[in-house]
Amino acid sequence: MSVVSKLPETKQTVPATPHPERVDPIEQPPALREALAEPTPEQLEIRRRRRLAKWSQIITLIFVVLELAILFRVSLKLIAANPASPFAQFMYQLTGPFLAPFVGLTATPTVDGSILEIPAIIAMAAYGALYFLIIRVMWLIFYPAKARDAAKYEPDL
Repeated sequence: MSVVSKLPETKQTVPATPHPERVDPIEQPPALREALAEPTPEQLEIRRRRRLAKWSQIITLIFVVLELAILFRVSLKLIAANPASPFAQFMYQLTGPFLAPFVGLTATPTVDGSILEIPAIIAMAAYGALYFLIIRVMWLIFYPAKARDAAKYEPDL
């Protein structure tokens, strides 16, 4: 059994025109046009500032975690926590490398098993200052003041 299509036998002809009508390209919506356009200097500046702010947040997170870990260590030593406890061991091992440069800097007073780690407190202050310096230098290098901003400066006399 064969399948034969029963289409009409008429031929359709397309009238030939010497010059087909010109077709205009489809107008793009303004939002798409702006997305495809080259970014303006202001947009590039905003992108750079956002990227720099994101790196600042990452560095801040790292230093805050470090400062909190050292603070936990100082607190654990101050309340004479059991050094065999897994949490205490973890905190001591985590903060040990960061406190190594400060070991022996000053005496560590002890009373009935409680230890006041003055070098750890000094380390917290040093790492806080280091954080501040890193953030300031990063912003100075990668986001310098513009000449137009400097022209607006009026010193208080």
